[in-house]
Parts: sequence; C-alpha cells; structure tokens
Amino acid sequence: MSLSHPVKPMDVKHAQGLDTRWRRWLQNPYNIFQPYIKEGMKVMDFGCGSGFATEDLLKLVGPTGKVSAVDCQREMLEITKRKVSAPNLNFIQYHAGKGVVSQEELGSYDLVIAFYVMHEVEELGKALADLRAALKPGGQLIMIEFSFDRRFESYLDTAITQGFHVRKGPRVFLSRTASLPVPEISPSFWQV
Repeated sequence: MSLSHPVKPMDVKHAQGLDTRWRRWLQNPYNIFQPYIKEGMKVMDFGCGSGFATEDLLKLVGPTGKVSAVDCQREMLEITKRKVSAPNLNFIQYHAGKGVVSQEELGSYDLVIAFYVMHEVEELGKALADLRAALKPGGQLIMIEFSFDRRFESYLDTAITQGFHVRKGPRVFLSRTASLPVPEISPSFWQV
C-alpha cells in the first residue's frame, strides 16, 4: 500500500527561512552527511528546496564526485542555481512516478539525501520507488524529518515496501532520521 496524503510543497516565498545561520549551526549539513559521503561519490539532494545542503554536499564529494539537486518546484531550483554553481552539479525537476533520473543513470547514485521533504511528497510510494531505482546496490537514502511528524513510521513502512532496509540514521537536532540502504544483491538474483 502506498502512502498518499494531501500535501502542498512549501511556498517559494518562504524559501529564505530554510537557510538561516541558526539552522546551519543546529543542523550543519556538512557535519551530518560527512560520515556517509566519500570523495568521488554521486549524491542526490532530493527536495533540495533553497539549496540548504547542496553546497556542503559538493564540498564532501569533491571535484571528482557529482551532486544532483532535485526539486518538484522549478522556482526552488532557480533559487539553488543562483546560490550554488559547480561543473559537477546538475539540476532536475521531479515529477512523481515519472522517474527522477534518466534511463542511463538508473542504479548509479551512491546516496540520496531527503532532508525535511517527505512530509511534502504527495505520492510517497512512487517517489520512494523512483529514488530506489536511482540508487545502486549498496546505496542508501538518508531520510530526515521533523521530530513532531507523526507519519514518520508510515514513511519507513512505505520505504520497506519499495525494497529499502531501515537502519539508524544520523543524529540531527529536533529530527527523526533513518538510513535506508538498498540491498547489495537485488531480489531478482534469488528468483529461479
């Protein structure tokens, strides 16, 4: 069963409130994601919004890595483009259920970051299936949501139905987190 709930993405006029000095101090993306990222990795910032984590992800992957900033709102992507520019950064406008990456990039991402975005995703099952398809075997999704989001467990249940495992995530102030790795061997390997 796919979790679907009536939601509306954050209004773009509130984007400036996403990237404040206080938030950066309390929820520093570089410190949060450093244990999960090695230089040269391919990382997706799913629901990048105003680019709060994007610049730090670029620092962590280094010049040989790649970051994809993904959002369903073209206006949010424009804000991120004005804030961050690098030859190893690309921008993708997402539409649920239509895939998040091109056919050639399926199964090529090492890590997907979803920082305060799942509560805005209307078709969560489709979005998680798209993210699962983008990840390589052994890759993982890091999900971070507000500590008061009562639907967090249902997000994890939906992730399990899409082939993710659930592990303890990073510690993030006022947040609930999970690391959702993709199995090293695909389930089709076991089918006869």
